[in-house]
Amino acid sequence: MAGSSASRGGPSAPPRNRRSAPRSYRSLRDLRPSESSPRRANCPSRPGSRVPGSGDGIRSVPPPRGIAGRFARGRRRRAADPDAKIDWPALGRVLRRIHSLTPPDELLSLWDPLGRVEARLEAYRSRPEARAEYVRLLSAACSWGRRTIDRSAPSVLVHGDPTNVIMTAGGVVLIDFDLCGLGPALWDVASVTVRHRRFGLSRSDLQGFYAGYRFDSAASCGLKDLVRLRELLDSSFALGAAPGGSSAVDHELEIRMGALRDPTDRRRWTPLDP
Repeated sequence: MAGSSASRGGPSAPPRNRRSAPRSYRSLRDLRPSESSPRRANCPSRPGSRVPGSGDGIRSVPPPRGIAGRFARGRRRRAADPDAKIDWPALGRVLRRIHSLTPPDELLSLWDPLGRVEARLEAYRSRPEARAEYVRLLSAACSWGRRTIDRSAPSVLVHGDPTNVIMTAGGVVLIDFDLCGLGPALWDVASVTVRHRRFGLSRSDLQGFYAGYRFDSAASCGLKDLVRLRELLDSSFALGAAPGGSSAVDHELEIRMGALRDPTDRRRWTPLDP
């Protein structure tokens, strides 16, 4: 996932995606984002707009305007070190800083994991090789998400896919702001947790990240559901990773569907290229 994420996500926000004061959301129904593409001219702002699929050529979007954009652009000129190990405690500190920022009055929010899953499922359902069991599993999981995910905590500015990170001489730099927007702060924490649960991040690196973020997993409320939602998002990515069929991708899709069948399934997942 680092540098090349195992999933892409998409948006959902209140009508017109405006924020002028801190707000709380009781459920995911209360925040239905609009879809976006790399160019602002192509970013519909009405709620319920379609999410770009994994095969539409979209790889990333420029950082959003405002605070997050300035934070990212200020470090852009620092060259990446491809051999550097990710500093997970530093990533935790950077994310905590982002979560403490006040979002601009107008923010195009791209954060909508369930909207992205539903769009991928719709595209998959129309393909001749689509399996009815997978459609049922993902549909049930989306219904669970709309019913269950608690957004009682105020939404904050989130990166959305924080394992997309590079190391430079100046430290950690986050890239690929495809999922940046307003969401629960624990979403970014859950994304790193899934990197440990499914993609091989060591326990010590995860604990280092938690320490940098000053996160107490034992006292956390809501992380478990957000981890499950992040895994749903990553599972849906495999639906469109190789349209037309690929034995390797089909095998990986079956492994990821196993986690939807059985919540105790802890098999390792293989990152897939978009």
